[in-house]
Amino acid sequence: MKNLYLILFVLIMHLTTASAQEFIINHNHAHLEDLKSIPLEWIDKAKSDLHIAYWRTSHGSQVLSGMNVLDAFMGENGIYTREAEKIAGTLYIDAHFGDLSAQEDTWPQITRDFLDDSVNQDINVIMWAWCQIQGHDGDEDPGYCSKMEGLIAEYGPGGTKITSGDRTVPVQFVFMTGHVNGQGEEGRTNEINNYIRNHCIAKNRILYDFADIESYDPDGNYFLDDNCDDACSYLVDGSRTGNWAEEWVVGKVKMDGEDDVAHNEPNGGDWYQCSAEHSHALNANMKAFGAWYMFARIAGWEPTVSAIQDKSVESGIAAGQLKVFPNPSTEFIKIQGKIQYPATLNIYDMTGRLQKEENLDFENQLIDVLKLEEGLFIIRVSGKHQNIAGSFIKR
Repeated sequence: MKNLYLILFVLIMHLTTASAQEFIINHNHAHLEDLKSIPLEWIDKAKSDLHIAYWRTSHGSQVLSGMNVLDAFMGENGIYTREAEKIAGTLYIDAHFGDLSAQEDTWPQITRDFLDDSVNQDINVIMWAWCQIQGHDGDEDPGYCSKMEGLIAEYGPGGTKITSGDRTVPVQFVFMTGHVNGQGEEGRTNEINNYIRNHCIAKNRILYDFADIESYDPDGNYFLDDNCDDACSYLVDGSRTGNWAEEWVVGKVKMDGEDDVAHNEPNGGDWYQCSAEHSHALNANMKAFGAWYMFARIAGWEPTVSAIQDKSVESGIAAGQLKVFPNPSTEFIKIQGKIQYPATLNIYDMTGRLQKEENLDFENQLIDVLKLEEGLFIIRVSGKHQNIAGSFIKR
C-alpha cells in the first residue's frame, strides 16, 4: 500500500508539472520560422490555459509591443492575439509597470501580495523583467535567483502554498536576463546574465533569455563579441557604426503598420513595424516570436525531433556542417568543420533544452559528454558571423 501511495504521489506531481517542463528560450526560438513551427493547437492551449502576470518598464515592454502587432502581421486571423483582459480566444497577460532593478528589494513581496489576493487565484505564470541589470547581482545577499527560488518554493508546483491548500493553482516562474549594454562578452552585464543562465540550467528552471535574443540577427550572426547594445548597434573597427537590425532589414519586405495588409506575412512580409522602446522594431518582432514559443512550451508543447531539425535549416543554421566523432559516443567527442576560433558550443537535447555550453579555442578540442543521458543531441557552434550545427548519439 505504501508503494501505491508513492506511485499516486508521483503521478499527481507529474500531472502538476508536466505542462511546463523547464527550458531556456533564446535566439534559437526567436525567428519567424520558430513561431510558424508551433502547432496551432498549442497556441490555442496557451490561450486557454495560461493566465500571465508580467511586470516590466520600457525595455521589457518590447515583448508586449511585438506581440500587439503580431496577429496583424500573420494575417489577422485572431490566432496570435493577446489582451490585458480575460477574453476567450486570446492570451491573457496582466501587465504591470515595475521591474527587477527599480524594485530590487520589494518585488518578491509585491509578487506574494498579488498571488495571495483572491482575485488572482487563476494566475499561473509570473514574469518580471529587468530595466537595467547593471549595478545588481544574480545572487548576493540574497539576490535575484535566490528570491525567485523562494517564490517557487512557496507558489510553484509542490510549493508550501499549494500543499497547504492556501492556493490551488501552482505558478510557473519565468527567469529573465537583462538587456545587453554594449559591454560585450567580458562585461559585467554578461557576467550577471551568465550567472542567471547557469542557475536555470542547474535548477531546471524556465528562462526567457532577453539578452541572448538581441545578441543575434535573424540569420544567426552573433554580435555580442562586437559589444552590441540594446539599440542593436555594435562596434566596427572600434567605432559604434554598425546596427544589425538596420542592416538585416535592407531589401526585406516591411509591413508598415497594422493596416498595411499588402505587406503582411501571407503576402510576403519579412518583418513588421511596431513600437520597441530603446531599440529597433525587428528586436521586438523577435522578442514576440520567442514569447509565443515559450508560452506554447509552458502550455505543454514538446517540439518533435523533425521540427528541431527543420528549424535548424530554416533559421539559417547550417546543419550537417559539423563532423562529430566518435559518433555514437560515450565519454568524449571532437568536432571538425569550418569553425572560426574562439567559438561557443551548445549541446541541446531533442526537446530544445540546453544541456551543455563550452568555449571552443582550438580544433580537435575534447568535449566531455559523459554526464549526458543516452539519446540524440544537436550541437550548435556560434561565434563571430558563424552559426553551424551537427548532431551525435550518446550511448
